Amino acid sequence: MPTDLIDRLTADLAPVRPRSPWRDGALLAAVAAAQLALFLWLGAGRDDMQHATAHPGFW
Repeated sequence: MPTDLIDRLTADLAPVRPRSPWRDGALLAAVAAAQLALFLWLGAGRDDMQHATAHPGFW
């Protein structure tokens, strides 16, 4: 029975294109830049960030 299930699930598999580390990195950088731009555009940062990061309790 498990062999039949595996055979049915794998019957129509096709090869996939290999992943490119450069394309994955570019996509990650683009998403990170978009998130940072949205964060800054919305003004979601703390007003006292410079003061807050100076204290060990922040970290």
